[in-house]
Amino acid sequence: METDKPTFGNAENIVAGVRYLKERYTGAGNWLRYNGRPVVMFWRPDALPTDGGSLVDAWRAVRDAADPNGELAWVMEGLSWDLLDVFDGQFGYSLAWSPNPANTTASWASRVRAKGKLFIATVMPGYDDTRVRPAPEGFSRDRGDGAFLASTWQAAIRAGAEWVNVTSFNEWIEGSQIEPSAAYGDLYLRLNREWSDRFKGR
Repeated sequence: METDKPTFGNAENIVAGVRYLKERYTGAGNWLRYNGRPVVMFWRPDALPTDGGSLVDAWRAVRDAADPNGELAWVMEGLSWDLLDVFDGQFGYSLAWSPNPANTTASWASRVRAKGKLFIATVMPGYDDTRVRPAPEGFSRDRGDGAFLASTWQAAIRAGAEWVNVTSFNEWIEGSQIEPSAAYGDLYLRLNREWSDRFKGR
């Protein structure tokens, strides 16, 4: 759920959205599960209005209202580590900014594990949003013919991540797509398959 969108701009709408997912979709056999519980991932949880209270308390109230029996596994995106008091796991959307993905991934993993929660490492082929965000706002991270992707997969494996999140399949606007293209063919699908096999065979 993209909790920074107007559709989910307040606690009541997020609660309604989670309830809708539970009632309509999470019973499907192909829904991602963790220890038997359907997983719901939340983008930008720090965008939730707090009405002057703490962000942790605001999310605890949302979770208590939307999932009082703990039927779902709640996973947060982002680096608001205190929220792990409410969420079951964490992933970071991007590593493109990091000069050292291995150190960044290890740091994230240690913070998540300190709370006894699920760590989901991020892997990505590169990044380039300069077509939509001109300088100085625009930013790019060269793919290096698969070298950057390899560095993020190696970081995930070294950190002992329980899961891996690929950023992304088709985010063309930010240049992190791995789906087949004229520029790369199916290279990044093949590389992800190879690295996934290594990850599973640790």
